[in-house]
Amino acid sequence: MASDDQSLSEWLENRIPELSNDSSPLAQEFIKTGSAYLKLTERFNKVMGIADKYLEKLKSSSEELAESKQEVQRKNDELTALSITLQKNEEKYRLLAENSTDVIWTMDFEGSFTYVSPSVFQLRGYSPEEVMHQTINEAVCPGSIQTVEQHMKEALNSLNKGVPGKSSTTDIEQPCRDGKTVWTEVITRLIFNDAGEPIGFLGISRDITQRRLIQQALIENEKKFVAIFAFTPDPIIILNNDLRIIEVNQGFEQVFGFFARSVEGRDLLKSGIIHPDDIPKMFEETDSLLAVRRRELTFIAKTAMPFVAEVAISRILIQTEPCILIQIHDIDEIRRAHDAVAQVNNKLKILSSITRHDILNRIMVTLAYSGFLQEELTEPEQKKKLNAITQSSQEIQNLINFTGHYQELGETAPSWHYIDSILQETLIMKMLSRVEFKSGLKGVEIYADNMLEKVVYNLVENSIRHGKNLTSIRFSRYEENGVLTIVYEDDGGGIDEKEKKKVFQKGFGKNTGLGLFLIREILSITSIKITETGEPGVGVRFEIHVPAGKWRMEKE
Repeated sequence: MASDDQSLSEWLENRIPELSNDSSPLAQEFIKTGSAYLKLTERFNKVMGIADKYLEKLKSSSEELAESKQEVQRKNDELTALSITLQKNEEKYRLLAENSTDVIWTMDFEGSFTYVSPSVFQLRGYSPEEVMHQTINEAVCPGSIQTVEQHMKEALNSLNKGVPGKSSTTDIEQPCRDGKTVWTEVITRLIFNDAGEPIGFLGISRDITQRRLIQQALIENEKKFVAIFAFTPDPIIILNNDLRIIEVNQGFEQVFGFFARSVEGRDLLKSGIIHPDDIPKMFEETDSLLAVRRRELTFIAKTAMPFVAEVAISRILIQTEPCILIQIHDIDEIRRAHDAVAQVNNKLKILSSITRHDILNRIMVTLAYSGFLQEELTEPEQKKKLNAITQSSQEIQNLINFTGHYQELGETAPSWHYIDSILQETLIMKMLSRVEFKSGLKGVEIYADNMLEKVVYNLVENSIRHGKNLTSIRFSRYEENGVLTIVYEDDGGGIDEKEKKKVFQKGFGKNTGLGLFLIREILSITSIKITETGEPGVGVRFEIHVPAGKWRMEKE
């Protein structure tokens, strides 16, 4: 007999037909029970088939549910990460807004602030809460309200046309708590909600007060430059880096006789307005942007008449482009007058030199014969009279010699002199060798007449000649308020208090009375002053006051 349900069913299906003719009760009961079993088995198999199908669907749904759960978990993880990122970004933007020096703000379409960053306090002196309650008329100065309203109107018009537009920038003036105003550069753009609907404006306000002041100063300077350039009577030429003429002023047209349009764009060196001999000197040493080089050059006007001019050449920047500015000042008349005066002075110098030479020769003769008579005369009264003649002759000789020195005063242009170098001159060193000498003037250079050596010589010679028990001479210096004071001191007894104010007067003194007078005159040519501040009975102290710009120190 079969061991499983399927074998049993197959066996019953085979046996029941065989027993169908058997009328015995046992056979009939077997057939009845077997048939019921077969029907039950068939129904069971159908149920199991349906159950298998549902189990299959349940298994599939379970797998889909598991996958859905995983997808939900993944989405949840993504949302968590996005939430963290959003939180970090919010913190970052809040930190940026709250710590930015620029004021960040938002405003609705009604003109009410919906957010203002804390930096508004530094800008205007108001807290964010106070500004949030301000209207546009309170937040903007009257002169800028129309500008603000116009920008808002343009943004809304663009929006209505379906073109939101880009950010806009404008300058507005805003009131501050302290009553002052501040100029700000305001950048604005529309902002939208998550649905893409416009909800207001986002703005950034930046303080540009200092920038506007600089811009206004530049505009004013430009106006001044244009006015000076246009109306100065001296010719002015502006060149580019290729030495081509960019622009000339009215003064150029009047002096040279050329119209601006006929020279602009031409090479200056080939324009014919500079004398060929002076072209090489035109741009010597003009590399520095700061330095102004001055020189005298000969120019040629349209009339072909040459004239001498003082030229100032400087490198400048015009809208970041390097250019050369040339200012020309006609000194032809001055030069002719200077040459005429120089000729006259030269003739006078020759005449006075000849005259002085002749006078000194005659005085020499007078002194020589006076010396002979001194040896021959024996009467005291006659000798006394002859001594007076001799002394007067010597005084005349000193005065004539002084006129020679005074004539040289200012004859040449002043220049820079090292005091220490002058002290090394032979005649001065010879006198200083007799006393103890100290100098604290190393590296000191002063701008003075070329007779400065005579100043030093006369000071030392005056101490040697008139000092009592002289043992030392000192030079020192100190600086105060830009003025350099050179101090000359000795220990030769000094000058009486009553005579201090007279020592620089012409004719005052025990010898010629001209030495200290000449010192003062030489120094005064370059505005240098000298005073005597020594202590009577101790020694002289001459203070030579050199003004700022007339002295300098040698760089170590």
